[in-house]
Amino acid sequence: MFVHAAAGFTAGRRPLAVSGPETWARPQAEPEEEPEKESRRWFRGFARGRELGRPSPQALLVVGDRESDMYALFQEQAEHAGEAALLVGANAGRERQVQAECPLLGGTWVRAVEAHLDSSSRCCGSVWWRSTRRGQAGASGGTARTEVHISRVELLTPEEHKEGRPSPVWLVRVLELEPPAGQAALKWLLVSSEGAATADWAERIVGWHEQR
Repeated sequence: MFVHAAAGFTAGRRPLAVSGPETWARPQAEPEEEPEKESRRWFRGFARGRELGRPSPQALLVVGDRESDMYALFQEQAEHAGEAALLVGANAGRERQVQAECPLLGGTWVRAVEAHLDSSSRCCGSVWWRSTRRGQAGASGGTARTEVHISRVELLTPEEHKEGRPSPVWLVRVLELEPPAGQAALKWLLVSSEGAATADWAERIVGWHEQR
């Protein structure tokens, strides 16, 4: 049995409440009907976030882990962009391509996510350093000195969504270049519906992910 719920926080990290807890007993086989699939809980969570944010003039952000990294969820957000923003941890196991303009080389380029981040780090200069909380990424906790890169791209339509269209998003990569001896380097890849190519936005997005 699993319980899935949303926890609400202010921008200053003050906890507010828990919303919409639901239980789920995982079946032996994935249901064929789309409304019954386990992944639909993320769409229901995003819908609850939109409902909770409607009375407030403040921007509301729904943050999810790597399980919520779905092209269709960003399509859903695009249809309700004025009601809630979306930030998820990217699922490294998913192969995907993005297209983006390269100021140095000119034109629009299509690349795999990591190849784009490596090349755009060199030609766009949108890289900063920050102290990042290790959390579960490191055995000893504490902080890590990380390189943070932010880039605007369009997620290309996956094979299973032929009717879809590219989704404009911001990719943020947090990478520890010199981890402590014996520890794995901290590495996060985040996908955000909101952003800008500035240090302030990179800091803000990483801070939101840390808060989750």
